[in-house]
Amino acid sequence: MLLFNTICVSAQTVKLQLLSKTDNVPIQYASVILLKSKLGMYSDEFGRLEMDLPIDDSLSISCIGYETLTVNTKK
Repeated sequence: MLLFNTICVSAQTVKLQLLSKTDNVPIQYASVILLKSKLGMYSDEFGRLEMDLPIDDSLSISCIGYETLTVNTKK
C-alpha cells in the first residue's frame, strides 16, 4: 500500500493537445516518449493524448516535418 501511494504522488495524469506553433493546426500521430522510463504513445488525429507524467522525467515529442521538442516534466 505504501508503494502504491508513492507512485500516485510522483505522477499525474494529464491531457495534452499538440498544435503547430506556426498555424495552430493539430499535429496528428506525433510520437511522445518519456525518456527515462522509455514509455511512449502517439497523438490521435486531433493531436490529443492522455498520459501519466512522472515529475522527474523528460518528454520528447517528434513528428515528421516538425522539429523535435524535449520538455522536462517539472514544467
